[in-house]
Amino acid sequence: MEYYFRKRVSVFVAVGSAGQALRRLNTEAFDVILCDYLLSDMDVIRFLEMLEEMYPGVKRVLITSYPDHEVESRARKIGVSNFIRKPLYSKDIESSLARLNPVPLTKKSHNQ
Repeated sequence: MEYYFRKRVSVFVAVGSAGQALRRLNTEAFDVILCDYLLSDMDVIRFLEMLEEMYPGVKRVLITSYPDHEVESRARKIGVSNFIRKPLYSKDIESSLARLNPVPLTKKSHNQ
């Protein structure tokens, strides 16, 4: 996926875990977060909730090969913008991202 995006967007960052993503998000802002359902170090719903706390309104896309309607329902309730089913095809990724209208966001102030 990293190879695909490097040719299509100005900045693409791939990390290997939720913890790495959270550390990166402490120093950088992102317009869209693509997240796989299976995270090695954290429940995906908790991670998506943390993203919403840090960056209210950030566009979040969940990638999954598991058609779990309960997880999708929970994810929608916390504002997940879109879902992409595996196997991943470039047309599905492009279609999903085209439906988003990412607006540059800034990290939520710790004073709020």
